[in-house]
Amino acid sequence: MTVFDLVKKNMRKNISRYSLYFFSMIFSIVVYYVFATLQYDQSISKVIGEEMRLQGIFNASNYVLLTFIVVFIWYTNSFFIRQRKRELGLYHLVGIEKRTIGKMIFYENMLLGIFSLVVGILLGTVFSRLFVLFLLKLMGLSFSITLTFSLQAVLKTAVVFLIVTIFISFQGYFIMYRYTLLDLFQAESKSERVNKMNSKRSIAVGGLGILLVGYGYYLSSGNIVTPNFFLIVAVVLFSVIFGTFLLFKATIEWLMGLYREHASRYYSFANMLSVSTMMYRIKANARVLTLITILSATTLVAVGVTYSSYYNTKADARSMQPYDYTLHSKNAAQGFMDVLRELDIQSNQYVYHIVKHSADLSDFRFITSGYYKDREQISFLDEEEVRKNGVSVPALSANETVIFDSMAKGKVFKPSTGKTAAVQLKESEQLALKVVKSEPLLILDSDSAGYQFVVNHDTFIKLSKAGKKQAVYVFNTDDGNKQNELTKNYHQIAKEAGESRTSYYDVFQAGLMSKGLFIFIGGFLGLVFLMATGSIIYFKQISEAEQERKRFEVLRKLGFSVSQMMSAVRKQQLFTFGLPLVIGILHSLFALKVITNLTGESLIVPVLIADAVYGVIYFIFYWLTMNYYRMVIKRL
Repeated sequence: MTVFDLVKKNMRKNISRYSLYFFSMIFSIVVYYVFATLQYDQSISKVIGEEMRLQGIFNASNYVLLTFIVVFIWYTNSFFIRQRKRELGLYHLVGIEKRTIGKMIFYENMLLGIFSLVVGILLGTVFSRLFVLFLLKLMGLSFSITLTFSLQAVLKTAVVFLIVTIFISFQGYFIMYRYTLLDLFQAESKSERVNKMNSKRSIAVGGLGILLVGYGYYLSSGNIVTPNFFLIVAVVLFSVIFGTFLLFKATIEWLMGLYREHASRYYSFANMLSVSTMMYRIKANARVLTLITILSATTLVAVGVTYSSYYNTKADARSMQPYDYTLHSKNAAQGFMDVLRELDIQSNQYVYHIVKHSADLSDFRFITSGYYKDREQISFLDEEEVRKNGVSVPALSANETVIFDSMAKGKVFKPSTGKTAAVQLKESEQLALKVVKSEPLLILDSDSAGYQFVVNHDTFIKLSKAGKKQAVYVFNTDDGNKQNELTKNYHQIAKEAGESRTSYYDVFQAGLMSKGLFIFIGGFLGLVFLMATGSIIYFKQISEAEQERKRFEVLRKLGFSVSQMMSAVRKQQLFTFGLPLVIGILHSLFALKVITNLTGESLIVPVLIADAVYGVIYFIFYWLTMNYYRMVIKRL
């Protein structure tokens, strides 16, 4: 019998074990190939690339994806080899040389890798069009697109995964030289070493875990926008990550020990089987569970933030452009009204007058926002005119003002209430205005008015006499199907009037494109991370199911039914899958609360949707694991 005969025989006999590794490889290749196709497809670049530079975004995401896929395949391969150590030991025991066994593993890995590559690229080609259409839908672009077969994407995917396949094939080849025959036979019975703690140490370490996580939450709940921002973030990350490790290493064991001591129902069969096993398994898998928890929290935060950003696109665009269209020239405004009549579009028109003056605002903000570049040139508006146009402002005295600033809703850009602005009227004359209120919105777009102060009518007259008054014409229109045509006319009219103007629809479409791309990449990477973490738990659990096979066999001989044993297993698996998920969601909620406080954006709905999707996919892995356990127990 040749080595290839042995390889074919092995692959036929172990098809169920190979299938896990095979599907993991195919999934990784499909994901990578789809991403490479999006990066290289000319039709997509032609449509999207004209308006934004995608190459840098795709390249950065590509490196993250590649790193994670390599780690995932390496882990899957290590698990697969660990499952086969006893089988390899038997080959060596019957006289097959280590070199021959190494060749057999090498050829198996190469065959699997090449076959997975072919299947993965074919499936990726099929699914690419679906992902492209989804991306265009997110970006608000609607037109037909022809997806071409990208040779560059094929070559890139092939080169990357051939290198990975050769590496893990050599890793398999040398495994026989790294272990003794005894190690190979004991591999299945070995598990991670678990040092038993005495009760006092368990309480101390377990309590420290709770304290560290709680301290991280407490620190992040306060005001972190200080000069020590990065130090606070580092302390929070250390406290939460190390505290999570201690939670799995000692706190769970400690709390379960308390439950075991005080719960009268502990001495039921189900509790005895599930609690004792859970204590051991969670402690033994503390590092993996910590990694999965932190990775889950990170993924949920990333997906939550990108989705929230996309979800709030319309509100963000409106905060930058309070009115649909803005013009400064009276003739241009008249021409635009003529176009509205020609297109039979219903609209509302308003006129504001602004006057600009320099002012000393040096102590107003901790961080200045990007669009207030010329912070000394403030636009002042008349409270009576503002109120007449439907904007609510309180009654103001001569030395009072209200600031309208859309960036003041979070803690990063602090509201300026209580501050005093010194307005320079003439060379030797200043006007002190106290800020009585900060509104987290704009009256006019920032390009027209920048920093906007509403003042008393008499004060506005005084400011107008000392400066130049400018009229601003704004329009709101109904949401009809003629907006594209109207916007083209608007740009033409503005250009003829010598104005460079941006409409609300321009800002909304630009936001939709950029945020649609980010939510697509964030969701794509999040899905990969989620599938990988779910797979790692799944592989761990079916490995432990094999290790527990003898224990189940003994219990069956003692007369316990399949349903009794599955009841105990169900509790174990709910705990194993549920604990990292619940703690990960909890961590992510605190992190998102910090982001909400900083930016002032509402993240509730997007985060709840992301958590629900995360929970559903984890439940699928839980269901698969339960089916595997049921199959193991029923076969006894």
